Amino acid sequence: MEKTRAAMSIEKFIKTVNYFIECERTIPTIGTMDFEGSDDETNVRADFIAVRNAAVFCIDASEGTLKEIEEDGKCSLQLCLDGVKRRILHNIFVSDKEFVGIVLMGAMIKNQSNNNASNLTSNNSCVYFELSRPGAEICKELEYLCAKTGKQFKDDFLDEYTVLPEGVLSDSLWTCSSMMSLSNTKFGVKEVFIMTNNSMESIDPVVRRQTLKRVEALSEVGICIRLFSSGPNFNLQPFYKELMMIAHPEGTALDGSHWAISDLLESPDAIFTKAFNNRQSARLDFVVTPGTAMAIKTYSLFRRMDHISSRQDVKLHRETNEQVAVHTVRYDTTSGEMVHPDSVVYGIKVEDGAAYFKKEERAKMKELYPTGIYLLGFKPISEVFWGDHIKPGMLIVPDDEERSGSSSLFYSLLQVCVEKGVTPLVRVCTRKGSGARLAHLLPQLENASDGPFAAANCFYVVYMPFCGECRESEAAVQSPRVDVEPLQELAKTIIQKTSFKYLPSKFPNPKTRMHFNAIEALALDYSEVETVVDATEPDVAGIDLRVGEIACEFMAMSEKIASVCMDDE
Repeated sequence: MEKTRAAMSIEKFIKTVNYFIECERTIPTIGTMDFEGSDDETNVRADFIAVRNAAVFCIDASEGTLKEIEEDGKCSLQLCLDGVKRRILHNIFVSDKEFVGIVLMGAMIKNQSNNNASNLTSNNSCVYFELSRPGAEICKELEYLCAKTGKQFKDDFLDEYTVLPEGVLSDSLWTCSSMMSLSNTKFGVKEVFIMTNNSMESIDPVVRRQTLKRVEALSEVGICIRLFSSGPNFNLQPFYKELMMIAHPEGTALDGSHWAISDLLESPDAIFTKAFNNRQSARLDFVVTPGTAMAIKTYSLFRRMDHISSRQDVKLHRETNEQVAVHTVRYDTTSGEMVHPDSVVYGIKVEDGAAYFKKEERAKMKELYPTGIYLLGFKPISEVFWGDHIKPGMLIVPDDEERSGSSSLFYSLLQVCVEKGVTPLVRVCTRKGSGARLAHLLPQLENASDGPFAAANCFYVVYMPFCGECRESEAAVQSPRVDVEPLQELAKTIIQKTSFKYLPSKFPNPKTRMHFNAIEALALDYSEVETVVDATEPDVAGIDLRVGEIACEFMAMSEKIASVCMDDE
């Protein structure tokens, strides 16, 4: 693949794409590719991401974070620890596949014998919690610290730690990176959360250069860095903007603030938000022409929320109440001998006979197409009907970690599609044994947004239906014989008065939240379960106050129009 990519320049690639667009040709189904010197088409790669994630919280614990900033006397460091506790509880409830570590920047433990990770402790930071699966112990400890007043917390913290005037971010980032590299677990997504209220307005040039070099090194090894402010007067200086742009080179069109800041004071649940990388589901090959492919990463935008009762039940022993594993054993009905799983064959009856297939043969029957995305042709965006919804789509972005040069090919194709106003028609097969689907790649340019979401340079995969999946209604729409414009105006008025800006963080799932609170009370030995306010229930009193009279007028007019229509029939 290296020779093939080196031989084909970017200019030749753009000319090839333009050729198929201008001629309005459809590229035939891609055949054999030779990536590693083999003629087997199944060499196309489909690597899935490791399921375990690593999240290390680099919390600023210098002198400035111990000052009281809230009305109830809490300090900035307590606010950060409370955010970490929320994130740990959330991950315990959802999945136990995330490892968590806590590093205190600008604090040194006085008694080094109590530090379990003294080999990672530097002169400017210390490890508060080693990178591991968190449990109820660390949650109770963080909750105990957050329940103290600011003055009591400061006195107890100074008894155990030596606090520095200002922490060195480069040393703390090295500690975070070392925690991940020294772990025996292979992580798919690695994140470092920087929590600080220090704007670093007057930073030393040498320290600045060292920090940016450290951030660049972490970015090269695949560690994602996010920044949270824990103070009311935090100012996102050019230093932090430059730092986040180096940490996220794919967002070069942004100024760094999109990747950087989330205010824990305004949004305590901001720590719940998963990074964009956490939706990464698979790595595939995007085959453009025979012999030319680029590596891409897929991001799922929607995921199914499993109901609690639909999960697999836990089998317990009747006498000891211990968890047991179920093993299925097959026996021959004629001889009574145990049948090995490899000896089991599957088949289909055909009249008087039967056709049997081995396990390998059944696997090959399911693999109709190799995994990956194959370019079939191009179609003008104006001629594509986007109304048919088959399944949730996904975003694809280039992956230079697997194949260098993928970004150049990807963004060249994206730019050409935007200029020509066309969408690529592709064949998508995400997993081995799964069926192939036809899809359009809707080009999307980068666009910074003020809301919680922002567009990136990528293709949006929109699955298209087959001919048998299309349904059309043949019922003729009869024009109404009565004047419905006044009714429409009333409906518009009701919509305008009851509309509001939707924020996903303001509407948690009440049933899931109630279940989480019950588990939290059981795991942490609480006496009572925290009550849940159902934010999805409509505010009847507020609606009546806004549109009560208009709604009554709307209902009366609707009944009048309905009676007229019934009389006409």
